[in-house]
Amino acid sequence: MCIGRTVAALSHGDTARIRCAARFRNSGGGRHRARLTAEAGGVFLSTADGTVARLPLGAPPTTGIEIVAEHSMLVCDTAGRQLEILLPAGEDHLFQAVVARIMGGGNVKARGVPCPVQ
Repeated sequence: MCIGRTVAALSHGDTARIRCAARFRNSGGGRHRARLTAEAGGVFLSTADGTVARLPLGAPPTTGIEIVAEHSMLVCDTAGRQLEILLPAGEDHLFQAVVARIMGGGNVKARGVPCPVQ
């Protein structure tokens, strides 16, 4: 994954796919390989094993998204459960671009280290 091209695509509203990890909090399960897909219709999460398929972020059925910048993590409330999405660590520009793209369409709150969005 070329971070610079992915950030540019996110910034310009183009389609971008980002490898990440996801897990449901308090479920006792481990992390699943996942992919965020940002496209004209929104930002979606899918896990490689099919546990989650095209979950729209920033729109129903997610009721809110919490940004935890110090861990490059998003926490989504979905179907009464909390889903953690872990983006590649140390890639602040990518994290900020994803947050900016999601903020266009949902209830998002930031926690921890400020995550400036341009």
